[in-house]
Amino acid sequence: NIRLSILLFLSLDVVLGNMVTYSIPKYRYEQALNLGCQMRIRSKIYHHDLKPNVAAKEAWGNEIYDIKTNSLGFKDSSTRHVSLNKDSYRVLFIGDSHTEGLGYAFEDTFAGRLSKQFEGNIEILNAAVSSYSPIIYWKKIETLVESRGLKIDEVIVFLDVSDIRDELNYYLDEDGRVAHHRDSYLAPLFYNKDQTYSATFCKIRGMFKRNFLTMRVISS
Repeated sequence: NIRLSILLFLSLDVVLGNMVTYSIPKYRYEQALNLGCQMRIRSKIYHHDLKPNVAAKEAWGNEIYDIKTNSLGFKDSSTRHVSLNKDSYRVLFIGDSHTEGLGYAFEDTFAGRLSKQFEGNIEILNAAVSSYSPIIYWKKIETLVESRGLKIDEVIVFLDVSDIRDELNYYLDEDGRVAHHRDSYLAPLFYNKDQTYSATFCKIRGMFKRNFLTMRVISS
């Protein structure tokens, strides 16, 4: 019986999820889940982004890490102002969660390490965000360069095998904006008027990550 099998699997998943110990107090983990959720916002043009000028804690897997964004909403070493003009050769990275560096502070990501290595000679900006795909890479770069006037010399796009799956879910609407197939019925539940994730979504997301072992394994 498929229904019984699913029920038994979910029940076992919850039991194991609550048996596995956290390396940090559970209340701190829950706080980090909520803070991280609140700094991920909706973009009206390229679907979703990181909130600019934010310093917070975020939970990933079974750990908590520091996450900071600069004035452009890019993951960075500090909440610094980034000029649209450039003083040196500037390279823009873009990709999905692997390039963003989920689970790591900026300094520990490959973008952060390269930024430190080439400091003074090459400025590296990391525009990557989790669950991005090629259609978002295109629209975000277009927005940054043509609408906001960001000056860059080179763009490096980090493609990932998950981009294929994600790309199937996104499309351009009649206004040329990136939309997701589930937006029509889930957006009102997911987002507040200021385009941050709603408390309801954060609670549901947190519940799954706190209690289901499978979710914690997938996100680690």
